Amino acid sequence: MEAWRAEGKLGPYSDGLKGWTGWEEVRSRVYTVEQETDDVTEALSDVREMLQQTNPSGWQTEFASLVQDIVCQDAGWAWEGFWHMILHNIIQVPCQVQLRQLSAAVGRNN
Repeated sequence: MEAWRAEGKLGPYSDGLKGWTGWEEVRSRVYTVEQETDDVTEALSDVREMLQQTNPSGWQTEFASLVQDIVCQDAGWAWEGFWHMILHNIIQVPCQVQLRQLSAAVGRNN
């Protein structure tokens, strides 16, 4: 994403002045979700060990799902919510009502 910003491919999303969270805010939110995920992962180390013993071949998927569920319950969102926000703001550009039709047409062409 940083390369896109450097090349100017993010357009109105790069500065945060068009109603989108902007690049620095996105970086901050990534850091927050990472920290929350790391904290929950560490707090559930005993659960991870139990899953590793009871389900050696499939524990990782089950544990990752459990961590994301708890992060979402605690913080209000996790990676799925983060990526949904990104996608929503790329597809549904916040703008004046008279510009929405143009915004939708541009989104379909890219």
